[in-house]
Amino acid sequence: MPPFTSPRRLLLTVVSLVFVGPTLGSALRADPMSITLDSTGAGSWVTTSFNGASSSSFVGQFNMHVGNGPEFTAFCVDYPHNVSLGQTYLVNKSSSNGLANGSEIAYLANTFGSTKLTNTQAAGLQLAIWYLLYDNGTTTGIFEYQNSDAISAAANTYLNDAANQSSTTILYDASPSGDGANRGQSVVLADPPPPASPVPEPSMFLLFCLSLGVVGCYGLFHRMRSRSVVFHRMAQAR
Repeated sequence: MPPFTSPRRLLLTVVSLVFVGPTLGSALRADPMSITLDSTGAGSWVTTSFNGASSSSFVGQFNMHVGNGPEFTAFCVDYPHNVSLGQTYLVNKSSSNGLANGSEIAYLANTFGSTKLTNTQAAGLQLAIWYLLYDNGTTTGIFEYQNSDAISAAANTYLNDAANQSSTTILYDASPSGDGANRGQSVVLADPPPPASPVPEPSMFLLFCLSLGVVGCYGLFHRMRSRSVVFHRMAQAR
């Protein structure tokens, strides 16, 4: 039997091409996606030093979402850039494995990041992540923090816990938004949520409707042709 002779087979093939094809194509292209900082979670204002320049900023949990997906908890891995509440910017989705000390950073984010933290704990966790990222575990270098003994003690506890640990998590890299100071920040997720269900674009829905019409016409033609053959045989029999 030639392929696509059955209308049912043709329908299944068309549906696969309409919905599965674009999804696979999008995954292969890895197009930038939009991410939004909804609010901040637990944390505190901390004085830090980066390349010798001191500043005071919020340090702690971020509550964010990608596209139309669910909200999740994240931590900054992009100290040199700024982000504002409500800001939406472009990111590429990748793995934390590409970061310096990415395994230890992912371990901290996954193990402690989405738990109910105090302000001191959340600030200490973020400081530990930055310290692993920029100082590569050394005692002096690019990144330093100067704050209360409690927050410093929390950061040191997390650094000790992360030693020689291995894990991985999702990294949202903000490089597609350029390199301006206020472009938005790259972040790692804490216990990544399940991906949001894709919503078909209007053009895909139109193509699907047209495909159903084609399949319907093909099925009608197939039935009429079958009846014509039956009538022809009956006429011969007479």
